Order: sequence, then structure tokens, then C-alpha cells
Amino acid sequence: MKRLKSWLQKLLLILAGVLVGLLIFEGFAVATGVAVPKTLVFMHDFHHGFLEPDAQLGFKAKPNNLRSMHNFWEEGGGANVAINTDQYGFRNRNKDYAESDIYFFGDSFTWGLFLEQEKTFPSLVEAGLEQSVINLGIPGYGIEQYEILFRNWLIKYQPKIAILSLYSNDFKNLNSSEELKNFYELSGVNKYESLAWYKKTFLYQLLGFYKETRNKSNNQSDGKMSEKGFFFYNPERLGLEGYYMGGIGVSSDYLTSTAKTQVESGILRLIEIANSTNTQLFIFLIPTKESANIKEYIKLFPSGIDYLDIEHNAYQQLCQLAKSKNTVCVDLTEAFRHHSENEKLYFDIDSHWNVAGHKLAAQLIMETLVKE
Repeated sequence: MKRLKSWLQKLLLILAGVLVGLLIFEGFAVATGVAVPKTLVFMHDFHHGFLEPDAQLGFKAKPNNLRSMHNFWEEGGGANVAINTDQYGFRNRNKDYAESDIYFFGDSFTWGLFLEQEKTFPSLVEAGLEQSVINLGIPGYGIEQYEILFRNWLIKYQPKIAILSLYSNDFKNLNSSEELKNFYELSGVNKYESLAWYKKTFLYQLLGFYKETRNKSNNQSDGKMSEKGFFFYNPERLGLEGYYMGGIGVSSDYLTSTAKTQVESGILRLIEIANSTNTQLFIFLIPTKESANIKEYIKLFPSGIDYLDIEHNAYQQLCQLAKSKNTVCVDLTEAFRHHSENEKLYFDIDSHWNVAGHKLAAQLIMETLVKE
């Protein structure tokens, strides 16, 4: 009996030690946030460290010499890069806005996410034409922000040319100025900082991982890797809505929803502003990686053709609208499909252009400018 009691006491001591160790372990996790999913940490760093709130735009890049923004997609082919911003938060350090006659507007593609500034297509156009350009691209921006930028910069400096690059996730219902302000807080900072303590523990994340794995086993996977090494997202799993920072593709109900009316009205306002300043506006439509690599994508997801048809029809209708207002509109899809047969133009597991993609875009833009 004494031996049993002694053995139980030792067992209880061991269990108590293990419990204390686990509490210390989880205390460390809660204090440091080390167990929080990388995606959420990246979004917090992106909004809290790279961006800052703005009364008009909702958010903008922090001004004056940002450096080495953390890149969540390191395995996708990108790397931490030195980012130099000017006093306004754009990648135009040491440039005179009044001396440039070509202004670029767009989102993360125009900004050049994951790339050094000199490798982005606005900078390549600048080098090719030997003319100073201004890049007003910011990751996450949409038509509502482009209109604000047009009113702020085109009216002030009246450049000869404005180049607007639109991506498929711009084809959505436009946000009010109040919604733009809320976006910064809700999508970046607050979701991370307001996490309950138990959600920062290893145990919670472990249970969440098993739950996610179990759900995926009962549903289609998020995507598949193609023979070319590209990771493509499954439109059926995504509900044709895309993912992260507004989505990778046109919403499934775009052509039959209020989004179409709002997007077209927004584009008409942009054209009107450009015309009022005697600025020639050029619109370039950027294909999704899935659309540019359509053959590989359809092999993996035969039903994905419906997803690509929505993008194709949306782009076609927008170009028809622009051309009806004597505005040049170029859909880059066919050119990117042709060149994608022989080289990778996008990062492997990210939807953005790599160096080759930016080179091709710069070439197509310069050809269009010269022709027009």
C-alpha cells in the first residue's frame, strides 16, 4: 500500500511538472504570438508596419524610406526587398511630380509587390522611354482609391499620360470612404490584436489544424500544383470569390449584380477626370495567373472554365465601355497566355508577376504608347 501511495505521489509530481511546463510553454506562446497563423501575422505586419491609415484613401504606404517589408510568400520566389518611399508614401523617391508627364495608377502589380523598384513595369517603361514616370500604385487599392488619386494628382499636375492597370479583384462593389477607413483597422490590426489569449496558444492552433485538415478531407482542396510548378486555386472551393486582399478573380455574380454598374460608373468618372485635365488615359487589364495559364489550369480544374469566362466577359465589356469614350483599353490576357507557353510570368504560389511578367507588361505598354 505504501509503495502504491509513493508511486502515485511520484506520478502526481511528474504530471504537475508537465502541467507547469505546458503552462510556461503556452505562456510564452501567448506573450510572443508565435503560435498565431503566419497568414494573420503577415496581415498584421503588412497593415501595422507597412501601411498606415489615411483619412481619404483608407490606408497608404508609410512615407520616407521604408525598408525590407516582410514577404510572406518567400517560398514563392520573392524575397525581402528594400522599399524606398517618398514623402507621400509612393515609390517615387527623389522624383519631381511636376516634371513627369506619365503617371501610373494601380494596385500591388503596379507597386511591384516582392520586387525591387527598378524591376517593376513602371520603372522599366521609364528606362525604355527615357522619361521620368510617377508610380501611384499601392497594394490593395481599387477603383474607389484610383478616383481619389485622380482627383488629387491629375488635377494638380495634369500629366500628358495616365496609365491605369486594373486587376480582376477591382471588379467588385465599391466601398464608401468610411468603409475604406474601416478596412485598414479590421483587416489588418484589430483582427490580430484583439485575439483572445487562448487563440494564441499552441493547443488551440493544434486543434484548429486538425479541424481544418478534417474539413479539407470532406471537401475539395484549396488548389493543386500544375506540371509547370504553379499552384492554382480551385474556383469551386473558393466559390469563385477568390481570397486575400479582395480576391484573385472576378466575383461569380459580377455580370448580374450591382458591382457591374458601380465599376462602370467608376471608370466613367475616371475618364471624365482625365479628359478635364487633357490627360490621355490608357487602361490595361491584368489577367489572373489562372487565366494566363489557361491550358494548365483547365487540366487541373475542368469546371474552372466558367470562372475564366466571367473574367473574360468582364474585361471585354469594360474595354468596350472605355473605347466608346475614346479611351484606349488593352486586355493583356492573350499576350500573357502566348508568352506563358515558354516562360513563367508569375510567382509559383502567388498570384503576382515575377520579373519576367513585369518585363512583358512594360514591353506591351510601351508598344501601345508608341502606336497611339
